[in-house]
Amino acid sequence: MPEKKILVVEDEEGFRGVFESAAEQEFLKRFFGETNEVRMLIAASVAEAVEILKFHPIDLLLTDMELGPNLGWEIIAEVKKLAQTPILAVMSGRYEFELAAKEQGIVFFEKPFSTSFILGWMKEQLFPEIIKISSEKE
Repeated sequence: MPEKKILVVEDEEGFRGVFESAAEQEFLKRFFGETNEVRMLIAASVAEAVEILKFHPIDLLLTDMELGPNLGWEIIAEVKKLAQTPILAVMSGRYEFELAAKEQGIVFFEKPFSTSFILGWMKEQLFPEIIKISSEKE
């Protein structure tokens, strides 16, 4: 199975640190499974995210909506220009972003949230066959 790449864009150091810890290869293997290759890329700004997108095709994007003077919509606009649009999700503590995301069919996560919940959602999105197999065994 080819490597799946996740891009998380978060300017807030505390939240970004949580994702940076989750991005460690040992943790990713334990969480997503030994046979599932996953790489998590972390950006702190729109500019960093756009630079990553130039060199790394991604399968899933999770971006904060308020990134200093910029908004997550800028990254989403760049991603939508790609040949294959990844799974898109946004995060924010502001309700108006939830409405706008839902209007565009983009998944919204309200801050604060449980990291394990977000990672579980990512796993379901990237490896639906694993979730299906494990639920059939129960």
